[in-house]
Amino acid sequence: NCTWVQELKQEVNFGAKDARRTFAAIPTIIVVNIAFNLCFNSMSNAFPSQACQMDLRIGSMQLNGAFFHVADAMAVVIFTPIFEFCLYPVIARVKGSPVRFGQKIVAGLVMAA
Repeated sequence: NCTWVQELKQEVNFGAKDARRTFAAIPTIIVVNIAFNLCFNSMSNAFPSQACQMDLRIGSMQLNGAFFHVADAMAVVIFTPIFEFCLYPVIARVKGSPVRFGQKIVAGLVMAA
């Protein structure tokens, strides 16, 4: 069922310049993917090991070690909009220029540490 697919109204020209720009992005994608997977896999190995050593009782219940993976995802979902709509605009006003993408990456890495 592809009824939602619409026909293009104009002809799409994809030239050599566009192809070069597309292929130029591949090294960046590879480096970012490797960096992300190194961090994520180290987290995936460390969390269960840490959970075995920690007292995960809260009141009368005990948390499962897998809670750390859920908490990590919840932190991303909660803090991304806070940073994007509250913190970065304030920093941009103080700085006098918009917060660059690289600065956002560094802020995320600092929060993760």
